[in-house]
Amino acid sequence: MCRVKERFRVIWHVSFALVLAFTLTITTLGGIDGLSVQYSRAAGGIFGGGTGTPGDPYMIEDVADLQAMKNNLTAYYALSNNIDASATSGWNGGQGFEPIGDADNRFSGGFDGGNYAITGLYINRPGTNNVGLFGHIGDDTGATVIKNVNLVNTTVIGARGTGTLIGRVTGNANTLIEKCSSVGGSVTGNGATGGLIGSFNSWRTTPGGTDNPVVHYSYTNVAVYSSASGGGRDKFGGLAGCSQKGTIQNSYSRSSVTVTDGSRIGGLAGCIDLRGEILNSYSTGLVSVTNCVSVGGLVGNSEGPGGNFGVVINSFWDIQTSGQATSAGGTGKTTAEMKTETTFTDAGWNFDDIWNIDSLVNDGYPHLVWTNFAPTELTITGTFTAQDKTYDGTNNAEFDTYNLALSGILGGDDVSLVNVIIRFSSINVASNQIVNITSATLAGIDAGKYILSLVGAPTATADITALAISVAADDKSKVQGTIDPALTYQVTTGSLAVGDEFTGELEREPGEAIGCYDILQGTLAIDDDNNGNNYELTFVQGTLSITADSEETPPVQYYLAISSTEGGSVTEPGEGVFSYDEGTVVYLAAAPDTGYRFDRWTGDVSTIANIESVATPITMNENCSIIAKFAAVSWSPITNPIVPGWCFIATAAYDSPMAEEIQVLREFRDKYMLTNPVGRILVDIYYYISPPIAEFITECPCLKPVVRFLLLPVVAMSTVVVNTFPA
Repeated sequence: MCRVKERFRVIWHVSFALVLAFTLTITTLGGIDGLSVQYSRAAGGIFGGGTGTPGDPYMIEDVADLQAMKNNLTAYYALSNNIDASATSGWNGGQGFEPIGDADNRFSGGFDGGNYAITGLYINRPGTNNVGLFGHIGDDTGATVIKNVNLVNTTVIGARGTGTLIGRVTGNANTLIEKCSSVGGSVTGNGATGGLIGSFNSWRTTPGGTDNPVVHYSYTNVAVYSSASGGGRDKFGGLAGCSQKGTIQNSYSRSSVTVTDGSRIGGLAGCIDLRGEILNSYSTGLVSVTNCVSVGGLVGNSEGPGGNFGVVINSFWDIQTSGQATSAGGTGKTTAEMKTETTFTDAGWNFDDIWNIDSLVNDGYPHLVWTNFAPTELTITGTFTAQDKTYDGTNNAEFDTYNLALSGILGGDDVSLVNVIIRFSSINVASNQIVNITSATLAGIDAGKYILSLVGAPTATADITALAISVAADDKSKVQGTIDPALTYQVTTGSLAVGDEFTGELEREPGEAIGCYDILQGTLAIDDDNNGNNYELTFVQGTLSITADSEETPPVQYYLAISSTEGGSVTEPGEGVFSYDEGTVVYLAAAPDTGYRFDRWTGDVSTIANIESVATPITMNENCSIIAKFAAVSWSPITNPIVPGWCFIATAAYDSPMAEEIQVLREFRDKYMLTNPVGRILVDIYYYISPPIAEFITECPCLKPVVRFLLLPVVAMSTVVVNTFPA
């Protein structure tokens, strides 16, 4: 019969051991891969006042407030000052600013820029549709108004529906974009991409003309590019990529438009072919195309299905600067004619309240009165070289050297070129890719007199090479005749770029006999924007070990014997890594009546050895540790597993080292405890205090239920960790 005093002594020691286990679990969880914290930038949202109503809008004071608009898409906002948005280039893992509104949740409130400037906005989301400061706006019946917004040196990269100000408009006649501009920088997309707006359409599915959204009194001077990836590269324009069911009036574009393998491309709008309208507007930018159709100086295409045609009234394009002699609408003029007021007044343009013209302003082209002045345009000359790089999922590029200058500075004005950013034309692996200047900033005392055009800016070439990724299959085991475990793997070298992912599954060699089978790559591959060609994938095979079912065919027990000859004596192993002199030969000996059974190896494990007989030797390596795991043999309990000096608290409580709870605790110990310094110290303490407590529990069976109850939290926590966070 157990003495009460001794019981309390043992329970106290058990509790101490459990506290150690809990401490170790918490310590271990801190280092488990996979418990990553999802980081997202906290948008401001404090604002500088206001209640978000039309009469009392939220006042935006900084770029954090600007981003916070995404939290309320029906409110009304206004800028209270100029906004420096250059910090967005480092947001969201390089993706930059998150567009306001998307296809499922459109922005339907209002935004008044107050004629302030938003400078340096950066968005890099090449796989995302509807990208811009505003991603998707509009409403079937309500009024959504974006006005008085000036974007400066903006960089926007998206997929279909991409613009610097708005990616996609799906509105009605009360949807207005007025007195807005975008100057400097670039916009890149794979379709429906424009200098100000990507896709500009009515909410109605029927052809437009009666319920079109309107953009007026607006202008652009940016570089518009088609991306090298994605299908359906069509609808590119200097102001709007697609304006099939939209109305553009009293506006102009001086943007360049560069497209390869595309269609419906224009200096002002790519297409207006579902009764879109262009009134009293013009374009001058270079329209540079390669292998394209439906290209025009002003409009690329105006003829739609079912007899639906777009309308162009009193609008013009510069046939010299655009490089295009034809257009699907409008009238082509020489540069001299485009700088002559009568060209426009003869067409009924209002040069009292809307338009003005001055040979010293806007390079002599007409400008909008509300802008007060249009700065003189400067271009970039010179050369640069770009660095080759390894694929990283972005089109970011770096200079090797550059020798760039500004052309067009008047007199002795103090103007210089700073913050030059270059980018590859594609994110994908390729040799001799075109590298473009996508944005730059003017600095100096007189910088405010000028705007920077990227039209005709120098380019370079560089290579993007494949990224090396190594994947290793996890070793697995199962009992013969049972279902295969899930085949998993670890990435051991490199990491996938944002947006790329692994696809497919591992496979194993067929067979159900006891033994080892290779775990093969199977269909495992990488899904990216280039059919996986952006990566060099190296795969390291794993092993599936099939063992006998101990309930059906009791396996032979084997013990570790250390000897230079077969049949040596059984050696008590202890715990942890087994260290012997280099060159020592290790045998597996048949089980004697007493001894020490090994059901798990700890320490270094690197080479698989199939043990076919008890005399198969394993030699120590130079680090004096066993470099084998015996996958072809199964282990089962010995007749009397409770051996003094070998048994621990949990084994004594559950009566068998093969109990399910013991196996979970053992796996937790091996994979998590012994992999960090704190864990190893706690395990050593546990081993030190455990044997005498285990012996006492064995002698007093009445304690076993109590200890099992106390162990429940540790077993449960270990089970969760082992099954949820593989080491």
